[in-house]
Amino acid sequence: MEHDITKGNTIKINSNTNTYFFKDDNNGISISFFEYTKNTPAPEQYPLHFHNFLELAIITHGRGFHNYNGTIVPVQKGDVLFINNNSGHFLHTNSPPMGKINISFLPKTVYKAACFSLCDNSINELNALDCFISNIVSYSHCLHFSDQSFTRVLTSAMLLVYEYNHFISSGNPRNTIQFNLVLLQLIFLLNIFQLEYRSKFGFNKRDGKVTSLCNYLEKNFKKPVKTSSLADLLGLSEGYLCRKFKTETGQRIKEYLCNLRINYAKELLTYSSLPIWKIAAESGFDDIPYFNRTFKRYTGYAPRAHKACKRKTGE
Repeated sequence: MEHDITKGNTIKINSNTNTYFFKDDNNGISISFFEYTKNTPAPEQYPLHFHNFLELAIITHGRGFHNYNGTIVPVQKGDVLFINNNSGHFLHTNSPPMGKINISFLPKTVYKAACFSLCDNSINELNALDCFISNIVSYSHCLHFSDQSFTRVLTSAMLLVYEYNHFISSGNPRNTIQFNLVLLQLIFLLNIFQLEYRSKFGFNKRDGKVTSLCNYLEKNFKKPVKTSSLADLLGLSEGYLCRKFKTETGQRIKEYLCNLRINYAKELLTYSSLPIWKIAAESGFDDIPYFNRTFKRYTGYAPRAHKACKRKTGE
């Protein structure tokens, strides 16, 4: 069935993998099917690669290892990997074949999908990107689904592939009606992952004030932020706000803020020629040593190493 969905719209990338690509730059989403037919380099021996889009990798069969920002974890059929933009990663197998469905998209595509969605959830209530941006220590950006639940995941993913293939086959990037069907299926699939993620880590649906705070931080992370000022802004006590935010997001406010800043810094390191001191300032850090320590704690490598890796890989 996987080969049927790629028929007539594929290119082979390299000798280690059978790689089938659907690509749509105009609308910010790309879907592909990979089947690893040969051993790939060990994850610790291969340079991590980076990109500016979010990536879902659904392991359809086989097993291997995933290197995510320097942390190597085993993966197998039933696993779904959530790869944040500008995060270093590499997937490896020493026991092929191993297959995966890749769904890559820009964050703006998720917002577009949520705005179109007929569900009564807004994108902020859905929190569809939590699986990508979470910094919970026990969470390795991977969710495992049981056989029954994984059947539901595959069914939803294949429906997305079907709608996307139909949209691409139309040859009209402005086919709004068909693309809206793609968006609906994408938001439905993300909702499955979000519910599993929140169930696994015991989170409840976010309170409106926590959502408002997340929105505020996403718009103002470059500025100095004090939790006391945030509490005053929302009309809550500082202690109550900190406890509620941690309960509903799994992160402290400071961690959430640092995650936003580090992700932005990674984007600048990857796609700009700005010096590191300027990148630190642009990302909301006014102290270079603190920026260097924080960047390494969140990513596993120093800012200069990120830049060097980017030059080496040419990405």
